[in-house]
Amino acid sequence: MSSCVFIMPPRRKRNHAELEGRSGGHLQRADADEGARAWAGHATHSQLALFLLTSYLVGSVSLPFIVQVAVLAYREPPGHPDLKWISGFGGGGSSPNTMRRDMFHRMCTFGIESAIYSVRLPVKVFGLVRWTELDIIYPHELFAKLYASHPAEFARRMFDGKPENISKFWDSQTEHPN
Repeated sequence: MSSCVFIMPPRRKRNHAELEGRSGGHLQRADADEGARAWAGHATHSQLALFLLTSYLVGSVSLPFIVQVAVLAYREPPGHPDLKWISGFGGGGSSPNTMRRDMFHRMCTFGIESAIYSVRLPVKVFGLVRWTELDIIYPHELFAKLYASHPAEFARRMFDGKPENISKFWDSQTEHPN
């Protein structure tokens, strides 16, 4: 039996020098090149996109979470007031330790805040009298709110839970300047 060996001449690659170094065939590489040209108009990447991708890559959030945030952010009108409100937490990010506090203060109204009133008073500043808004706390409103919110704790702290101590308290305040 005789054997035949066919020797094929080496195949010449087409020269697509501008697509050199990219994976895929020349058509896939050309498509990738067009996508890159489309992104060339965006000289800088979205800060939100970079943050979301980095957060995912370091394991802070899940991939479905960042996709959902991107979808919602893409649909939002620019400068939405809710986002401005959230972006103010913690001094706009400069004080991370106060972000949680700021969020709760902005989300909740506290009963004690109803005891705060604004009063316009003349104030002397650098020799000039100017009318200024000042916030003051009305003590009777403050005590009423504390009692309404936490009557047992109010009684324990104000008169040790014994009603007879109320008159003793007021008798001790007769010489108080306020």
